[in-house]
Amino acid sequence: MDGWTRGEKIALYTLLVGIIGVLVGLLTVPEFRRVMGFYPERTSKSSTTEAAKSESRTVSDQSPVPSFSPQIVRSYRTVFRIYGNAGWQSVHMRVTKGTWVSISASGSVTWDPTLPAVGVDGAAFSASGLQNSLDFPMPSAACGALIMRIGDTKYFVGSITKIQAQNDGEIEFMVNDRLNSLSDNNGSFMIEVKKE
Repeated sequence: MDGWTRGEKIALYTLLVGIIGVLVGLLTVPEFRRVMGFYPERTSKSSTTEAAKSESRTVSDQSPVPSFSPQIVRSYRTVFRIYGNAGWQSVHMRVTKGTWVSISASGSVTWDPTLPAVGVDGAAFSASGLQNSLDFPMPSAACGALIMRIGDTKYFVGSITKIQAQNDGEIEFMVNDRLNSLSDNNGSFMIEVKKE
């Protein structure tokens, strides 16, 4: 190495340090250690528990991305996020006429940027008293409230509701706001749906 220039020596040392760093990093990966024979593969109760915890982490910890399909937050409880700025959002659950559906909901949305946010029960007034009330999917329900549709029938939901389906169809939810002005809405409702 006496014939090497200073730059070449530095480059060689940098390369060696990089290789050592990669090897040390790989030794901390359990799969690599098993492949290299450092310890046998085994499944312990703690590792199973950690895996289960990892799988059960929900997207509720992440920033929501508005979508016209509701976001499944905890699939083992059939919990969904219904966005305030989207139209009818299916929870991919079909029912037949006469089926009882239980819904519990929470959260808040701003359905009108000039008014305070409302909860799942909506504002203190219904859409029927407003101008162009037929622009609302359910004029008889409170503005900004959580509503549901099964087939052609619509239902006011609110915070805790048990509804018997009047016809066959897919369960859908949305915020009771004018269909042509949803884009200025903010917030979302968390709902849990159970078929009985």
